[in-house]
Amino acid sequence: MPIDGFSDLATVQRWIHEVVRETRSQAASTAHSVHHMRLRSKTNKPARGRHPLEPTSGNQLRRKQAFDPGHQIKRRKTMEKGKQPEEIGAVPEKRGRGRPKKPPQETVELSLNEYTQLKPAEESSKTRSSQSKPPSPRRAGRPVDQLKADAAITMQDLGQFVPSVKQRDMRTALLRGNVPEAVTSLYDTVTDVPRGFIPEALKKTRKAPRDAEYFTGSSSPFPQHRITHLKEVIDQIKKNADKTYQLKAHERQWGLIVAAFLFECELAHSDLTALNVESCTVEPGVLRPKLPSGESFLQDDSEGGKSEGTTAQVFSKIVDYSMALDLSWDEEELIDEVYNTLRPGERSLNQSLSYICSCPLFADIELKKEQAPRDPEVQLALWEAAALLKRRHHGWDSSLPMPGITVNGHIWNFYIFFEHAEKRLTMIGPVRIGDTSTLNGTWQVLYHLFNLCKWGLDRYRPWFEREVIGWAKKRTGKEDEIFSEDAADPKTPRRDV
Repeated sequence: MPIDGFSDLATVQRWIHEVVRETRSQAASTAHSVHHMRLRSKTNKPARGRHPLEPTSGNQLRRKQAFDPGHQIKRRKTMEKGKQPEEIGAVPEKRGRGRPKKPPQETVELSLNEYTQLKPAEESSKTRSSQSKPPSPRRAGRPVDQLKADAAITMQDLGQFVPSVKQRDMRTALLRGNVPEAVTSLYDTVTDVPRGFIPEALKKTRKAPRDAEYFTGSSSPFPQHRITHLKEVIDQIKKNADKTYQLKAHERQWGLIVAAFLFECELAHSDLTALNVESCTVEPGVLRPKLPSGESFLQDDSEGGKSEGTTAQVFSKIVDYSMALDLSWDEEELIDEVYNTLRPGERSLNQSLSYICSCPLFADIELKKEQAPRDPEVQLALWEAAALLKRRHHGWDSSLPMPGITVNGHIWNFYIFFEHAEKRLTMIGPVRIGDTSTLNGTWQVLYHLFNLCKWGLDRYRPWFEREVIGWAKKRTGKEDEIFSEDAADPKTPRRDV
């Protein structure tokens, strides 16, 4: 009986034989694959290094899922449908001594492919650049377009402004002549010093690296009854300075080092005071150095706006610390009276109208973090140039020098400013007066600060009484009055030193 599709029985037998042979071949291939998978699971079995408290069932489950072909096929089908399970791409925690398992290779390739399809490299970069925000119009209170000029200004540039500032060494200034006696006297005070500055009284309590670092002179500015206290202060200052340098800390952290020195100066000299002037600016505008075209070189934040047509940086805050005289009560009352005869912009004893307006400043300190972009000499010179204009505006004698100090990291340098011609300022320096990286250098800084305070009382105080107090008496009609230290209400010391 014939079968549909086949002509005879022999053809049916051949067809059945081929189907059986093909079925046996597939079965053999499947058996070989299963056997190979089992071998892999035995050879790649992870080391038995689990934590004693780790549950065994969890490890067995993960190993079973990692080497189970059915589980891998299920994960692949899930990814093809777009439903990614939570564990895809996640790196399991490291347990025991075994290494964490890497995410499946197809997952990483899929994420990269998806990102490439959504945002090609060129289009992605264009999108990011177009969506980036523009820079802030102001940064730390300064216009962004002037930040470059801030660091680019040098002392050579200041020679073109009014008043001009020229930096020279003392030898060159003496060769050119016209150096006032007060300048040479102050310079000798700074340079004619011993090699060692550690008080000799401390030899019994400590050992310096070299005996030459002990002070052996007879005119030490350190009070003998405070040597032990100063030893503790110097040790702490040096420790803090080393830590600040190691951390590459902000400029204000170095300010704590300066403040510690100045506090000791206040304790030793009750007629002086140390001031933080980092928020004070040069004002009024007539005291600001001018460009050759007559435009103002400095800009006050309180006035708002930007300096028009000025390529130089706007310095709104210039120096950080100042030393000033403490006025007696009679002097304070006289200054208040003379203010009533002046215009608002003139009611100040210095180059600022801020809270320090009634403080006679005789020394200024500008500090900078080491390797800072701006030059501390430039900012100090701008501040002293404004002080010169203040003296000339009121007709005060401008021959008395104006000392200044820059602190650049560990290094302390001293400068002397004086007017050698009309509205021409000469800057003598730098003269190193110590560094806080060594014990002897730290004592040297305090030595020079104490001598500078003594100069403020011996030289600046008489000048102030003659020029400023005398000028105030003339304006108020009190030329015949004498301010005595033994008056009924003298200024009492603020601290018991």
